[in-house]
Formats: sequence, C-alpha cells, structure tokens
Amino acid sequence: MNFKPRVSKLAEWLASEQLSAALLVDVEGRRDLNIRYLTGHPGDALLFVLSSGKTILVPWDINLAQTTAHATEILPYSDFGRSLIVAVEAIVNREKLSGAIEVTAATPYPVFEELNAAAGRSSVVCRRDGIDNILAGFRVTKDADELERIERAAEVTNELLVLLELYLKESG
Repeated sequence: MNFKPRVSKLAEWLASEQLSAALLVDVEGRRDLNIRYLTGHPGDALLFVLSSGKTILVPWDINLAQTTAHATEILPYSDFGRSLIVAVEAIVNREKLSGAIEVTAATPYPVFEELNAAAGRSSVVCRRDGIDNILAGFRVTKDADELERIERAAEVTNELLVLLELYLKESG
C-alpha cells in the first residue's frame, strides 16, 4: 500500500495553514485510526507529520512498526522514557520546528498545556474544525489502493456466499 499520497496531501494542508507539523496520538483510551491511515501501523504510537512531508513514527512496539509501518523515520518510544512530553520536546528541538503544531480535538486540556510548554519555540494548537475534519474528509474519499482492497473483499465475500449456498443445499 502506498501511503505517500496521503501524507503529501496532509503536508500540503499543514503548509497552507502555516503549521509546522501535526501530532497524532494513539493510546489506550484515546485511539486515533489516522495513524494507521497514514502509515499502516496498527496502533499505540505517536505520529509527527511535518509540513515538509516527513513522518516520524514513535511506536510502543518497535518490532511491529518495523514490519508494518511506512514512515520516514521510526523511533522507539522507549528512547523518550515512554513519555509523550519528552518525545515532543526532543523532536521539536531535533527538527528545529518553530511554527505551530496541531493536535487533535481529543487531546485533554491538561495534556495540551504540557505539550505547549514542551514545544519550546513552537506552539501547540487544537481546533474544533482543524486536523480532525481534514483527515475525516481525506478518509471518506477512497484512493485506488483502498478501492482495490474493497473490491477484493467483496469478491471473497461473494465466493464464500456461493460455497455457503452449496453447503446448505447439500446438508439440507
């Protein structure tokens, strides 16, 4: 599956909004399927998408990420003491981010405040009509890869229905 067009589309939107990056967080109690949509990684990770198109995935399970995910860079969450705040501060500094970083509306306010403090020369923004709406809109329109997979799933379903019908006729 090719995730680059999805990431490029998001990076273009970030640049048009004068944002340096987006931060998506998938943790227990606060799932974000957009990480899978953008990288293929099934869950439990942080994802930084920079306006340049660079993606930095910080998964809980580095081995799983290395076999399933497509990102510019994959860094173990343990490198940051398994701390969202430490990871944000380190990546903001390493990438020399100075513009705003958008987080999803699911971000709890106390975490938002901590992120803002950790962002250094950047700031963190959280908008009701921001990245959540943009990504939801992207996901509604299926790309060629998704359409191909949906068609294959429908074919498998049809094959199973034929087999089920035959089985019921023979056993009934």
